[in-house]
Amino acid sequence: MRLGVKSPDDSHIAGSIEEVDEVIRVDINNEGPGFYRYNHDRYGYDIDGIHKGRLWPLLTGERAHYELARGNMYSSMSNGWNISPTRGLCSRS
Repeated sequence: MRLGVKSPDDSHIAGSIEEVDEVIRVDINNEGPGFYRYNHDRYGYDIDGIHKGRLWPLLTGERAHYELARGNMYSSMSNGWNISPTRGLCSRS
């Protein structure tokens, strides 16, 4: 979708958003969403050396690109932040 390869309104892209949110999205208290690479992702370790999944900021950024391409300057992704190219990267509403 990014860089114009596909439209944000493409049926395959738009149809996958709900499933992505159900499977790999995690809402972080007062911070907004984060995304795992896939369900049951265990990349990374905790302090005891046990595999523990990590959220991938790159995927959160990709989702933000999608929301902006759809024209959603204020969406469930922003959690109170106004994402607006005319006011800088973002500002608190």
